[in-house]
Amino acid sequence: MIENINTSKEWNELRELVGGLIESYFLTFRELSWKRYNDKDKIYKECDTHLGAELADNFENITNIDKYFSSGAIGAIEEQLLLAKQEKLFQESHVQVEKEHYSRNIKNGIDDMLRQIEKIKQNEAYKKGDKL
Repeated sequence: MIENINTSKEWNELRELVGGLIESYFLTFRELSWKRYNDKDKIYKECDTHLGAELADNFENITNIDKYFSSGAIGAIEEQLLLAKQEKLFQESHVQVEKEHYSRNIKNGIDDMLRQIEKIKQNEAYKKGDKL
């Protein structure tokens, strides 16, 4: 008998990993509206907010996890995070206008979300995702 991928141990682990990615996203961007947003980081707020909105667009199918994976959202999220990280690295090696940088908390959040995505990509149910 073939095990249904949607009820397998790997699938349940995958759901938890996706939950971790979403949690990381919200923990990263929730501080943007807090009064304690570091004065030093306020110059980054516009770019931080823009990145948060772009990433949110890729989470639109999260309530239907099958469609979420078949839509390629993980790949789109990873691509945006990597572009943001590369942009930051490029900006650090060249003098740029300060507002084009991301705050250090967003950089840390990007790294955390990329680690979550790597865990997702190692999950067996995700590897079988093209068969969903």
